[in-house]
Amino acid sequence: MRPASHPKSLSRDKDSSTVAQTKSNAKRKYKGAGAKISIYNPRVQPLQLSSAQIKIQNGGDSIQVGWTVNPTLYGDNRTQLFTFLNTSASQCYNTRCPGFIITNTKIPLDAVLEPISQRGGPQYEWGFFIYREDYSGTWWLVMGPDNTKIGFWPQSIFSGLADLGTYVEWGGEVASVQGIPSPEMGTGDFPTGDTKFDAFCRDVVIVNEFNFTTRATTITEPFSDDPNYYKVQDERFTDFGHQVLFGGFGGIIAH
Repeated sequence: MRPASHPKSLSRDKDSSTVAQTKSNAKRKYKGAGAKISIYNPRVQPLQLSSAQIKIQNGGDSIQVGWTVNPTLYGDNRTQLFTFLNTSASQCYNTRCPGFIITNTKIPLDAVLEPISQRGGPQYEWGFFIYREDYSGTWWLVMGPDNTKIGFWPQSIFSGLADLGTYVEWGGEVASVQGIPSPEMGTGDFPTGDTKFDAFCRDVVIVNEFNFTTRATTITEPFSDDPNYYKVQDERFTDFGHQVLFGGFGGIIAH
């Protein structure tokens, strides 16, 4: 692994990142995905990041949205909103490359999220939803407690996501340079099964190819690529809908 000279290297470099998430396991098509994600402030060191997110993908194209603690990107250790775009032509956060078109400035893409949830105490969450508009092929981003349409990624910038998504995931991701313990994910502890103590994505939904918004209970499976340090629980039938609980604190990432 190598120190990242650009923020995207931490987030997208498979040699430096670890995930604990639930992911789609069915060969289907998706017009959208959403969840309400609890807001935490995991501890990270320089050249590390910790995020909670939703991702939709088709081939090499993907859109990722959520919150992150990323000192390389933002210059501090606060919890902030982010998007990450990956296409054959562009890989970047927020609007750092051509692609995302802002239509509403009420919620900046890099807004600081406050207040922060406390493990065992008050819980705060933020809604995220990505969906594809049928007639234009545009992918829209909706965020916040009032479901505010923030902007869109036009169909013209994509190859795979010019069509529908074929893969979706919800959960946590961390990244670190070699040789130091990887950072906290979520609360910094393994999930317990209790949303008062766990970082979570709740009301996990997909929009299928027939435009029905439904729980993702039949098409997901939990996955961690370092289960000794980061764990995930896929709780499909709860009072909070389909929910994903995730968290942990790392050893040395060594893919």
